[in-house]
Amino acid sequence: MTLLRLLLASAFAAGASASSIGAPVSPTAEPRAAIPWRTWEEAKRISDGSNDRPIYAYLGSELSELSRETEQQTFARAETAAWLAGNFLCVRISEVADPQIAAFVQDLVERVRQQKGPPYHVWLTPRFEPYDAAGYLPPAEEWSQPGFLKTARAALDVWRERPDAATAAARELRALAPPEPPSTRLPSVATLLERGTDAWLAAEDRTHGGFGEAPKEHHAEVIRFLLHRGPGGRQAALRAADALVRGALQDPADGGFYRRTIDEAWREPYRQKRLIDQARIAVALLEADEVANRPDWRQAAHRALRFGLTQLGRPEGGFLAALDTTDGAAPTGRVGVASLATQGVFLGALIRAGEPFQAEAETLARHLRASIQPARNGPSEPGAAPEERSAADLLGAAFGLSLSRDPGDQRLAQELARTALAQYHDARSGLFWAVSAEGAASLPWRPLALPSPIRAESLALAIGVDSGPRQQLRRALRHTIEFDPLPPAEILIALTRDAESAP
Repeated sequence: MTLLRLLLASAFAAGASASSIGAPVSPTAEPRAAIPWRTWEEAKRISDGSNDRPIYAYLGSELSELSRETEQQTFARAETAAWLAGNFLCVRISEVADPQIAAFVQDLVERVRQQKGPPYHVWLTPRFEPYDAAGYLPPAEEWSQPGFLKTARAALDVWRERPDAATAAARELRALAPPEPPSTRLPSVATLLERGTDAWLAAEDRTHGGFGEAPKEHHAEVIRFLLHRGPGGRQAALRAADALVRGALQDPADGGFYRRTIDEAWREPYRQKRLIDQARIAVALLEADEVANRPDWRQAAHRALRFGLTQLGRPEGGFLAALDTTDGAAPTGRVGVASLATQGVFLGALIRAGEPFQAEAETLARHLRASIQPARNGPSEPGAAPEERSAADLLGAAFGLSLSRDPGDQRLAQELARTALAQYHDARSGLFWAVSAEGAASLPWRPLALPSPIRAESLALAIGVDSGPRQQLRRALRHTIEFDPLPPAEILIALTRDAESAP
């Protein structure tokens, strides 16, 4: 057991302490209270060496029901809010306003702590050294999982009673942060593709179509991968494509595809429709139609793209991230702004769909060209800081533009890929950083770019880069899936296409 876990186990066993609070009460029995949130930069100005309070940082997501539960139940309790305000400097991080800080928090919780998905909780020393972190924490203990208050109280006790140990735990986390270089010996691409094929075929739901158990994901990239993996793979992919169209994953009213279904039989949708899923599913259905000659699948793909254009398009250009009608969602249902990476992938789907979407593809390409200019040209005004685009943003936009027939778009795509490699690529590990070296100056460490949901490394291989970086990317992806029982199909596709295009 690590040093930090021993400390927290000790704190849990000690029970209530001077920093503890009473048992949580029903959120309906007390008025809603506001936590005095600070931004990361505001907290840094306050924590100038004289502050002795530890930092509590929170990152939620507009598309996460667990984030909404945390905010509407845990944070809404007056007693909880008062206790947090009295014991921590509380920092709320925004994915939109603080993308670099958000990337660091996500990297810490998902990659270092091995806990997936928002919300994210991080506890830091007054010097902004993270010494504990967690993913979702329920309002109270359930199924042997500690609740938010118990975890936060233990983190506070560690800092108050054993600050040297908290600092040591922070050093331990920092030691886990650097990415590992790939192994010297890796399975061949052919071996990994065979393993991936066998793994996904074993995961097929032969009764209802698709892959895995409930909740049922669309696995669009698995369909695309298996279409070209022999007769068995092709038939599994076609059965999965048919399931996507036959079941409740697609809304018959507007043609948009939901993110997933709650059940195995594709009957009860999870009522979120993300722009990225419209693009991914549309491409899978278009490729499946080419194999099976199913005009109904092609029509379903077109309807998904039309949904994205009409329901998620913004009058000022670009797109919203999703239409969310789950319980507790915003009244309008329209959530967030789609990242440039997502919009680039959507552009690729429009181009892939051909002539019916030519005008819309040209409009989106113009928007991407205009949006990416600050990242290429630097400040537009004297003294203004250039807006930093992530590796995924640059490569996602490059991916979409690389599929254009316009030579200028193709040249721009290569320029963006070179910029991403120069600013974000780590030659030692072959992976991409989430932020540039300059952007990471105020962070405890430089975070890696995590899938969202497409990996930057996969996008770079799909675009086509020079042989040196290409070999590094290939090794990094092979290393990533070497021991993965169900390797991400977008990596399998990237390795397949890379092998096919290799001289």
